[in-house]
Amino acid sequence: MRVLCYSFSLAFCAVALSSEVGSRSSPEEVLAGDDECWQGPSAQETCAVSALQHRGVTASTLADVEATAVAAEAEVSAGAERHLQRAGSKRRAFCEESCWAKFGFDEGDCKCSIHGSWYMWICWRHKGLRIPTQYGKQYTCSGLTPVGLPSSPSLAPPSCAATWSHNCMTSKSCCDKTMTCFEKSAGTWAACMPSCAKGIHLQEAPKYRSPWSCNVLGGYLATTTTTTLISSPYNPMYVPKDPALARPSNASLMTFHLFRVRSEENYSCCANANLATAGAAMFYLHNEIVWHPTSRSGTNFDVAKTRINRYRITAKATQPLIDLGMDFGVMNEFDLAQCTGPFGCENFRRFGYAIGCEDWQTGSPANFPHQQWNVLNKYPNASWFSLAGACPMSALSKKSDECKLAQPGGECPKGITPSGTGDCTYTLEEAGEIRIDDMVGMSSYEEFISQGGREYDPITDQGIHLNFWDGRLDDVLCRQRTEHMISMFDSKYPDEQTIQAPLCNFNKHTFYAGTSHKA
Repeated sequence: MRVLCYSFSLAFCAVALSSEVGSRSSPEEVLAGDDECWQGPSAQETCAVSALQHRGVTASTLADVEATAVAAEAEVSAGAERHLQRAGSKRRAFCEESCWAKFGFDEGDCKCSIHGSWYMWICWRHKGLRIPTQYGKQYTCSGLTPVGLPSSPSLAPPSCAATWSHNCMTSKSCCDKTMTCFEKSAGTWAACMPSCAKGIHLQEAPKYRSPWSCNVLGGYLATTTTTTLISSPYNPMYVPKDPALARPSNASLMTFHLFRVRSEENYSCCANANLATAGAAMFYLHNEIVWHPTSRSGTNFDVAKTRINRYRITAKATQPLIDLGMDFGVMNEFDLAQCTGPFGCENFRRFGYAIGCEDWQTGSPANFPHQQWNVLNKYPNASWFSLAGACPMSALSKKSDECKLAQPGGECPKGITPSGTGDCTYTLEEAGEIRIDDMVGMSSYEEFISQGGREYDPITDQGIHLNFWDGRLDDVLCRQRTEHMISMFDSKYPDEQTIQAPLCNFNKHTFYAGTSHKA
């Protein structure tokens, strides 16, 4: 007789992970049978939280603001060290042991991992608190910046500059109506600020302290000029109205992992769809999937969820977006691979097909457009991300070849590193999967149900013969569940430790400033 490992305390027992073997269905069959918002052609109901787990299927393509203390108990170079041990190699370790210390980072703030095609130090915390992700060379940590210091001055594009951290010496104009472009030193640096005091500014880091002349170079860019439209270097039919979207940006290249809860169906993922951080994926499972009495199907679909897939994302923001101080745009909603909001998905025209995101922290500028779920979420660092694919504005059956060429989406052509043009903002690669059964500590869901078990009852806030999901609104338990899920991926794939996603620094107030949209 098979012994089932039902207890959460036993959920850490060693369980062999199985690989997916599924059949490929047509996009319509997959979406009709496995999409949470599919309720029939005449349904007019509003999707629940499951709307964030929309399925994006395509036939030919793969698709800072509030600091939060986030636990990530992985040893800094454990993956690289294990690799060397297994190989019996005497080669130099992939990364210098602690070069990050001279930049003020503590052990655990950074990880040595692959970024693009190279091993690098990836630092997403400082003194245990989340910061915008930084990347440093593997042996010298060159590229890291001590927290609080602006990066080296660089020329902004000749349109307008966003804030004090952008050089307005060339454009002599500011994107913000409340800002003025003040000169610091003749011919080298100027910045957009509300006001300026001559002399040394003590709030600057010592290495950047030099006198400000505060000469006014310009103000808000209120006039427009005739521009020549140009096409993207990757997609000749993509001719954005803002020429900046046809050129590479000066944004930072980011690498991180996102997750998606899936069924046994195999389909191309995840253009024109939404992905989640580990915490958000666990929230989705807890609030939409596991409370059903006899199946891991959702509220509006029948096909059961069986696994969690991980994806390696490499991303770079477009220039209009980074000029506003953001690496991410608004989190777009996708229904059956069609963008349905917010505001008619007009952000594609202004900012290109940049990755969008939202968090569920009340008061955060990134808390949009699904603020209603804040009260239910106790999972750490729960954020959702949207990845626009080809022809995102059209329904699945109406994505013509012409539309795909003119509206190519943000996924870069194969072999191309994201450059920040409007149509090359991300790449996506599969990076492993775990089974939900293994995560919660059972060998067979069907056998568990047949023996009177129930995974989670929202009325009693506990399961029957299983306590993995007990305490839906318990911060500590939610964090433990999330850490357990991440640890399973890191144990199964020791050469690719999970890199947490950067803070969602989308700012709805700045993003929609000057428009009629109220976010």
